[in-house]
Amino acid sequence: MPPLTVCVYGSSSPRTPQKYLDESHRLGHLLSEGGHLCINGAGKHGCMGALNDGVQQANGRVRGVIHAKWVVDQAEHPNIMDLIVVEGDDLQERKKALVHGVDVIIALPGGPGTWDEMWEMACQRGIGFSGVPIVAVNTDGFYDGFVQQLQRADKDGLLYLPPKDLVHFEPDAESALRWCVEHINSLAPDAHVIPVKVSSVSATIQW
Repeated sequence: MPPLTVCVYGSSSPRTPQKYLDESHRLGHLLSEGGHLCINGAGKHGCMGALNDGVQQANGRVRGVIHAKWVVDQAEHPNIMDLIVVEGDDLQERKKALVHGVDVIIALPGGPGTWDEMWEMACQRGIGFSGVPIVAVNTDGFYDGFVQQLQRADKDGLLYLPPKDLVHFEPDAESALRWCVEHINSLAPDAHVIPVKVSSVSATIQW
């Protein structure tokens, strides 16, 4: 099985706390080490900026998807050469382009834009319009509130799928990417193997 195409959501705020930037940078390195293609919103600040720095410092592959509005503002990361620019009166076309052809989605800490992207895809999983798995990097318990809300909604009978089948949560970037690889391998019909980079040491997971 070839390397994964991974869509990553995350903050674009220059006020993003350092602990989230560090984890985002780490994810960028891990994606590069595994040979995976990273697709994100092309931001130069926040989790997106740190992610893109991490990918590029490790000589990895990154593709940015940005709305034409922000090209004018020069909001995109300056070193992204593979850039898709979309039009539209809102962010719908950008959101579609971000997930086109991806294998998995990873959500880093972020604000309403990140939540909107993640929950829209979780909704699509819940009603059968998408099968793309989603994992959130729950750094320092950032997504604990969402975990609790999913549990409450499930308890009250409001979900079509169990919470774990909508969004999975992992405490850090390394375990999130490992989960992605394991999940995709578990779906492979012929027990394919994807090599996993763990702390810069290559490991292999096989079924």
